[in-house]
Amino acid sequence: MSVPLINFLVLPVLSAACFILSFPNYNVNFLAWVFLVPVFIGLRQDPQVPLISQKRRRGIFGAYIAGVLSFLGVIYWLTNVTVGGYIAVCLYLGLYFWFFALIIEKFVRQGRTVIFWAPCVWVALEFVRSKLITGFPWALAGATQIAYLPLVQIAAVTGVWGVSFVVVLINAFVFENLYAGVIKKEGVKDYKATLLAIVVVSYVLFSGWQEMKPPKKAIERIPFRISVVQPDIDQEQKWDARFRNFIFGRFRYLTYELKRSGPDLIIWPESCMPGELRYDREIYDVVSGLVRFLDAPILLGSQDIEFGPERRYYNAALLIHPKYKFLGQYNKLHLVPFGEYVPLGSSVPFMKKLTPIEADFAPGNDYATFGIPQVTMLMQGDRGEIVSHTKIVRFGVVICFEDIFPDLVRRFAKHDLDFMVNITNDAWFKRTSAPFQHAYLSAFRAIENRIYLVRAANTGYSCVIDPYGRIIADVRDKNDETLFVPGHLTCEIASVRKKTLYNQFGDYFPIICCLISVLGLILVYKKK
Repeated sequence: MSVPLINFLVLPVLSAACFILSFPNYNVNFLAWVFLVPVFIGLRQDPQVPLISQKRRRGIFGAYIAGVLSFLGVIYWLTNVTVGGYIAVCLYLGLYFWFFALIIEKFVRQGRTVIFWAPCVWVALEFVRSKLITGFPWALAGATQIAYLPLVQIAAVTGVWGVSFVVVLINAFVFENLYAGVIKKEGVKDYKATLLAIVVVSYVLFSGWQEMKPPKKAIERIPFRISVVQPDIDQEQKWDARFRNFIFGRFRYLTYELKRSGPDLIIWPESCMPGELRYDREIYDVVSGLVRFLDAPILLGSQDIEFGPERRYYNAALLIHPKYKFLGQYNKLHLVPFGEYVPLGSSVPFMKKLTPIEADFAPGNDYATFGIPQVTMLMQGDRGEIVSHTKIVRFGVVICFEDIFPDLVRRFAKHDLDFMVNITNDAWFKRTSAPFQHAYLSAFRAIENRIYLVRAANTGYSCVIDPYGRIIADVRDKNDETLFVPGHLTCEIASVRKKTLYNQFGDYFPIICCLISVLGLILVYKKK
């Protein structure tokens, strides 16, 4: 087979296949350890070949093809929303593979080891992707590893970025020591870098295993009982007036069933009611009636309106309490472009024709949190009286895809919260892997902040994730189906409130990787 065909077809397809299969619903997670090896092989050329030669351009462009194919396979569910947008997004995301190859090729050309440089460059580019053009930190290399719990505990120190670092480190190790060293019989290229890679991976695994060991002395904590309702309301029905009573009935039925569970908090999904809770009397009566019947607060997603000189619409989460009525509200901070607002819509009117939304949502302006009074214990006093101790259980809420942004969730969790909540509606993506990919990203937010994270999704995947990324409860029917089934769950959680390095210092690790990558490029060009 000719070299051009290998670079343009075989290697990119092999790389993309490994990347795609490491994500849900395939979950062949270990393939992520080699998804960049074909890219490295494509960049491996004779150092005497000029930089502007076709051979070098083939290897770099092959990496771009691998990137485009990878994202086409991972976020295929976006076609249920927009085919044109899906193609445009994948063409854009493929550029990060291209930039990665362009930079790493310069290190390879000078005979430098990729074991050290490749992880730094990859993490730097993932971090840029999470920030640029509103950010899209989906399908990160580290997100493929959630099944390997000891490995991903490093996220409490570095964020998910540290897991991506380890994944690419293993890729580079395989390329230099197995492909080049064994298959090509070139031996070990850099003993120090090879030893460093072994030490780093061993330390990450050992420390993760140690972190997950139960404490020798159990800490007594008062449990807080949370119930989640998954209504399974079809997107076509939600805003159709003919289904209004059906929606109310579904929520009443599922919520009434929770009475025997005695929940301290009930959570409904994002924008679950066909109207604005604060301005639609019928909706308010339904919700407040259930709150009084169960004597438990309900947190739910609802559209909201702020009247003034200019009417503003919000995608909000509201807490209704049996005693205090409205107990708090959070307005979504990070809006979905072309889904909740049109970028440049006011200055470039034709942009609004690219989306069916009639009016833009406005972003919120603060990291609002919620608090619920809870009687945590009853005990006998010195004189024989019963003494109650009341505490405020505090939590934050992120809406829709806000939980995919590590720093956004971290800013909530810094407020000494007892748990986090994600309310979402992934019904747009039909029966695809999107809900599971989304949930696995939530698991990293739980690990990074050592906090419970509760997910309430309209059609699934609704679950409770513990501070170590384990799913401890989910909504499923008698056939073990978790998507597009109505149901509910009840789970007891206990506040951990354990500070992590990532929670305290944020994205310091990817910033260091950015600085190292820039320094490396300076050294490369200096030598050149």
